[in-house]
Amino acid sequence: MKNINFIEKLFSWASILLILLIPPAIWFLSSLFIYCEIANCGLAGILYFVFLPIFYVIELIVFFLCVFLLNKFSPRKVKEYKIALILSGIVIAMLFFTPQLKAGAAYLMKNITFCKMMGSEDIRRSCISMIAAKTLNESFCDDPDANKKYCREGIGKKYYQLAKQKGNISLCEKANSYKGSCYCDFAMSTDNPALCEKAEHFQRDVCYEGLAKRREDINLCNKIRKTSIKESCYESIGYIADLVIEDVNIEPSLPKISDSLQFFVKVKNIGNKEAKSFQVCVYSHLLKNYALVNKLASGEEKEAIISFNDESFKQTGPQIFTIEVDSGNKIRESKEANNEIQKEIYIRTK
Repeated sequence: MKNINFIEKLFSWASILLILLIPPAIWFLSSLFIYCEIANCGLAGILYFVFLPIFYVIELIVFFLCVFLLNKFSPRKVKEYKIALILSGIVIAMLFFTPQLKAGAAYLMKNITFCKMMGSEDIRRSCISMIAAKTLNESFCDDPDANKKYCREGIGKKYYQLAKQKGNISLCEKANSYKGSCYCDFAMSTDNPALCEKAEHFQRDVCYEGLAKRREDINLCNKIRKTSIKESCYESIGYIADLVIEDVNIEPSLPKISDSLQFFVKVKNIGNKEAKSFQVCVYSHLLKNYALVNKLASGEEKEAIISFNDESFKQTGPQIFTIEVDSGNKIRESKEANNEIQKEIYIRTK
């Protein structure tokens, strides 16, 4: 008989302790998965792991304090601890659960009334935005406590996700600020460039660039409006200029200190894109001059003439000249290392 009573008491205490462990677990989970989603806890969410054992200690203290007070002031001694358990749960909920319970109620009931009861303005706005996205109800965004822009962005993102999940392109029209990304994704997945036109500005160009790279289609690069993206598109599919110096002739071949000097520089574009206006420059440590080439089509060759007058050479002996094409680096090229060569000239006396 005594063993039975002992077992009953053991199970009674075990049940009480088990129930005491449940509220902190609910608090922990609701904080981590609901409240943190609204409040954007970030790395601070890790602190819940630290607070959890502290919370258990506080809860046990409150529980035994309730037992003590009930035993002291109650007309009858409390042998069953159900009342103490209920009271301690209420106290714990009032102290710790308030924000989490409001967040959980708003999430489960899809009701922004609970969001509006939260203390922080930022958390109220985040809560309303989350419920609006969950329910796809844009009328919630018109609430005075809502951040209209952020709220509609949240709904747009939800429609964007649903469009991808269900493969339903018609939902892209409801995706608000995600509309362009939505159409771009469908354009890539269906290999349909026409859908890129439904995107706007930067997203439209990115859409065409992605398809151009996949298809290696220069015509799609031509549809891009932003210059930097268009050039990147050309480069990615190998449509780019490449300027090289084919040959250099110098006259006279044996110059004297009083002679004028001319450099005849043959430049060729071995790339597959036209090069627009660029400079051909000839310089030494004392002299510098250049000539302008208007444009050079793919495979085309032109000669640039750079002259130095008879007053340029004031010392005799060897001089090293560097001949450089596109000296201003204005032309995007597939190779930049092949843009210059050097020539040594010996200046004689009279």
